[in-house]
Amino acid sequence: MESADIILSPTDSVDQLQPSQPDSEHGPRYATVKQTIKRGLLCATVLAYFVYFSFAMAMNFQKAIPLLCITAFVCFCTSYALVKRKFGSRIAKSMHITRLKGCCSPLSRKLKLCTLEYPWC
Repeated sequence: MESADIILSPTDSVDQLQPSQPDSEHGPRYATVKQTIKRGLLCATVLAYFVYFSFAMAMNFQKAIPLLCITAFVCFCTSYALVKRKFGSRIAKSMHITRLKGCCSPLSRKLKLCTLEYPWC
C-alpha cells in the first residue's frame, strides 16, 4: 500500500469521527441488545440476592428474621405494583371505582396539604 491511500483529507477524517446517528436512534438491534443486557444484569442481581438470602437463613435464622421481613415486604410491594400496572383498570372497573372530585378542600389544596395522590381522588 502506498501512503497516499492511507491519508485522508481533513474534512473526511472529521466526518468519520462524528456518529452518523444520535445515540437514541441506533436501530432495533441496539435496543434489543441493550434490553438483553439489562435483563441479564437484573437476573444476576436477583440470583446473587437469593444466594445471600439463602446463606443468611441457613447460618442463623434468628438474626435473619429482619431480612426475611424486609424481603417479604419488598416482594409484596413489587407484586402489588405489577398487578396494579397490568390489571389496575380492570379491577377499578369491576369495583365501579370512579374518580371523585373534591377529595381535598380548597384550603387544603392552597396549603398543599393534599399532596398524596389517592386512586379515588
